[in-house]
Amino acid sequence: MLCGDTIDNNVKTPHSWNAIEINSKFSIVDVTFDITSSTNSFVRHDFFNISTNDVKGLYKPIESHKEIFDMCNSNNYNYFSLNNLVLSDIDAFRYIEKRINKEKSFCFKVLNLNSVQFLDDIKQRLLKKIGINRFEYSINEKLNIIYLKF
Repeated sequence: MLCGDTIDNNVKTPHSWNAIEINSKFSIVDVTFDITSSTNSFVRHDFFNISTNDVKGLYKPIESHKEIFDMCNSNNYNYFSLNNLVLSDIDAFRYIEKRINKEKSFCFKVLNLNSVQFLDDIKQRLLKKIGINRFEYSINEKLNIIYLKF
């Protein structure tokens, strides 16, 4: 268990999370954040096997835990990485468009893009290409993760 603070809108809050090791690679698991960000419509796994790069500026470990925290630099076993659900641009959304008729909900991570703007682009694509104009969504703006439910 790692202890420290989370920082949101320049407000520090005491918090703890876990460092885990899988095949000699370390990552972060924070079930507290996953539980509190889940809703009736979306069970979230945003903070499961993530790296320190994913939470830069969000987590600040206490000094004695900083070395272990810095070792958590792998997201090899992250859900989004393992399932090819990390999108770099709107054209990569084609992969998900093919799955829409088969699945009623899914989530993906947007890499190096503004998730809110990306969602606006997706709304346009869904309406124009597939004819879908109503769906539920949830966004984790800190990690750029978007959940869609049809």
